[in-house]
Amino acid sequence: MRAKSNFTDFYHVKRSAGEEWLVTSGMAVTHIVDVYEESVKTVYNTTLSNRQYCVILDPYDDKKKCNAYGKKELRKGELTFFLAPGETLQNGVQDIKVLSEDEALLLKAKENCTDLQGKHLAGERWLVTGPTEYIPQIEVEILERRKSIPLDKNEGIYVRNLDTGAVSAITGQTYMLQANEVLWEKELPTVIEEQIMLQQ
Repeated sequence: MRAKSNFTDFYHVKRSAGEEWLVTSGMAVTHIVDVYEESVKTVYNTTLSNRQYCVILDPYDDKKKCNAYGKKELRKGELTFFLAPGETLQNGVQDIKVLSEDEALLLKAKENCTDLQGKHLAGERWLVTGPTEYIPQIEVEILERRKSIPLDKNEGIYVRNLDTGAVSAITGQTYMLQANEVLWEKELPTVIEEQIMLQQ
């Protein structure tokens, strides 16, 4: 609903001109629109299972009776709620991230934060490894999901350290890239590449 002018509504709440609010089924079975108010739109409830979560943009502050613009709020299931006027879902309803023992999530702190692994500074990268279930905090960005790389005794990969720039060879083991590591592709001389092509 939206107030056309200052008035006190049917529920004995003082409304200011332009103010928007919800009339839910928990407040009344039916609602007759007052002459001082107008119906803006129908809002349907959002339901989260115990395996889901969502992030609310510009959450409504009940104490201040206004939206906290620029803020975010994490909500976890089981939960059913209506989005208040001015609130929106960021990326909709999302499922909890489930990691097996050979998986990890590469995370990055968008601002200073603290989690079960300790304090993280803005820009810091770290891993959450499985087996586990994970819900990212508002201050955390998931960069990618990683999987362990199984290597036979005759197989290997090159790994580059993003902090030092050093490149090392990893062979004959199952390896999980660390938070500050990426795969590095070694450029072979043209002669060797040609020989490899001939053998295929």
